[in-house]
Amino acid sequence: MKRIPGSVAAGSLLLACLCALLIRPAAAGKPKDAHEVQEALQHAPTDSASIAAGGKSFAKYCVPCHGAGGHGDGPAGAALKPRPRDFTSTKNLRSENDGELFEVIKDGGASEKLSAMMPAWGGSLNKTQIWQLVAYVRGFPARDSLAKAHATK
Repeated sequence: MKRIPGSVAAGSLLLACLCALLIRPAAAGKPKDAHEVQEALQHAPTDSASIAAGGKSFAKYCVPCHGAGGHGDGPAGAALKPRPRDFTSTKNLRSENDGELFEVIKDGGASEKLSAMMPAWGGSLNKTQIWQLVAYVRGFPARDSLAKAHATK
């Protein structure tokens, strides 16, 4: 049996890992074209107008389950199993990037192997509105920390 040099083995392992990452979306049952892959790498807007617009969408579509403060304590969320995600804790925002959060909002939780109780909003919100919503949701940990700091003064 012939030994494989360490650098070749490491390179092969790296290539296999890259292939697994690229194939993962197709294995999840939703093939992605190059445009969708590129879109997933985008970041949510950071301007105040976009975040404010995201807040309006959050109030309309998300508050019933996630609650006004994003704690997952909305009136409709109380009966859900599992409970809606608490956005105020960074550990609960498990998305690796804004694109994953975009996909969950657009296609629903089941599309990313999360709770099927999270509905797909892609039929109600356009791409710009979803990106604004991502921006607003990403800001919950900071807003919650500020609110707690002001409450203790």
